[in-house]
Amino acid sequence: YDEMYRFERDEDRIQGHLQDLMELLPPSMNGKMGVERSTAAHRVWKEAGPDIFGCSKMDLSSSSKRKHRFQERVGWCCDSTSKKGGYYDQWLSEVLYDDYDGTQNKKKIFLNLTFAAVVFGKESVCELKEAIEEGDLNPVAHGRGEVLSDKWGLTHTTPGAIACSAARFALSPDDHFKAKSGSFNWEEDFNNYLKFLKSGLLQQRSFVLNIFCTWDSIFFPDTNNSLGGPLQNEHHTLADESSKAAMQMVDEQSTEEEE
Repeated sequence: YDEMYRFERDEDRIQGHLQDLMELLPPSMNGKMGVERSTAAHRVWKEAGPDIFGCSKMDLSSSSKRKHRFQERVGWCCDSTSKKGGYYDQWLSEVLYDDYDGTQNKKKIFLNLTFAAVVFGKESVCELKEAIEEGDLNPVAHGRGEVLSDKWGLTHTTPGAIACSAARFALSPDDHFKAKSGSFNWEEDFNNYLKFLKSGLLQQRSFVLNIFCTWDSIFFPDTNNSLGGPLQNEHHTLADESSKAAMQMVDEQSTEEEE
């Protein structure tokens, strides 16, 4: 297995996932990931969904209700040439972004609250929303009780955790989450999100580093292992617009150099 060619073939992608799990999870979690997927789905669907998406539990209770309520928010694009009348775009989806503006904005992607719900539980979402609404530029949230971050032994934010939480299963019109379902190609979405994050880390792209610094500042403020680099909590938060502006200037300069 060679990390450089991770996304070239199915065999390499599978080996890459296995390597990530072996490095990340404690031995006690071996063989339990099927249960954890179900737990994550339940956590967003039944518990934290209303707080994240501003809806009622009834809106998330069935595939038909989710389709009616959230079709556009998960990336539905009309297409008269398609037999289904349209398709789901894996990048133009409101639930992937912080303050979605209708574009594939790489400086805002993967900064939504789904990650918090999956890994840290419902209480972390409530804590974050309250802190941001009160104008706290450096919110810190930990969740309560035993949450997945404790079970998995997480000490920092990982690409796989973000890519998994970004897969839009919580608002999907599907009832079963196979690799390729009736509406989404979940496996392809996950792999593309993971490739985006890993490539950005490898190339040290500031907008990707900021994703990891943002979540680590909130959930792992004392970590020394952030993939985004040394934490400066006052500069990496969901609410700090000055940080985002600084990152934008760096990326614009990088783009000019590449051109």
